Amino acid sequence: MLATGLGLGLSESAGGPQRPDTWFVPGSPQLRVEVRTGCPHSITRYQDVVSTYTGPALVPPKPLRGMICSYAPARGRKWNQLLVGMSRLGGAAAGTLAAAVRQLQLDGPPPAPIAACPMEGGTVAVIGFSYRSGLNVGLWFETSGCPTIDNGWNGAWYEGNPSFYKTFMAVFDRLPSPAGQL
Repeated sequence: MLATGLGLGLSESAGGPQRPDTWFVPGSPQLRVEVRTGCPHSITRYQDVVSTYTGPALVPPKPLRGMICSYAPARGRKWNQLLVGMSRLGGAAAGTLAAAVRQLQLDGPPPAPIAACPMEGGTVAVIGFSYRSGLNVGLWFETSGCPTIDNGWNGAWYEGNPSFYKTFMAVFDRLPSPAGQL
């Protein structure tokens, strides 16, 4: 892993481990998320998060705190993603969000064919959780098109997955919006 030199405690990897028993293939290069250092100003060079927790759920229970970093394309360039907002989560909010993430159904491939997806807009949320053990776990949440969420090891699809759109999204949408909270 290489340090990015940004002083943010972030690092990158050429590619994370791929589980042989899952449909999920992590993107590369990957971003290491650390809640104490906050959100990077851009995720343009990244396509996923570093796998720091391999489950069986996407995150461990009972985080100490968390953060949500929201990114959107700059100047209409879909993959030039700049930070548009950040929310810090205290223990209660982080715990509620982590509990919803832990309920996501992960098994099985995405539904095929996917026909009901809106246009992919290039918006992404990077979610981070920190734990008493010192562990930091990041999630890469593609928020447009057919939403997906993953921890660099495994992931879940929105389409055809009630645990995503009824449980996770219901909790995520109730959290303070990170837009404009830089």
